Amino acid sequence: NTITASPGSTIKITFAKNVGFHTFVIDSVVNFSINEGESLLFTAPTKPGSYLFYCDIGSHRASGMEGTLIVK
Repeated sequence: NTITASPGSTIKITFAKNVGFHTFVIDSVVNFSINEGESLLFTAPTKPGSYLFYCDIGSHRASGMEGTLIVK
């Protein structure tokens, strides 16, 4: 549930075992609808810090579908 990256680096996430409809959201950074086997490429923020990522479908986030991107 934690991703660590350098400021401005490229991050690749592959969603290998996705079942149902989900998203990968980091406010003001990325909002991605996930399909199984698909990869997401995005650029880490340039400002160091912790950024919450989550699924914004229904109650998925409240059910624990969240984590932290740490940029340092």
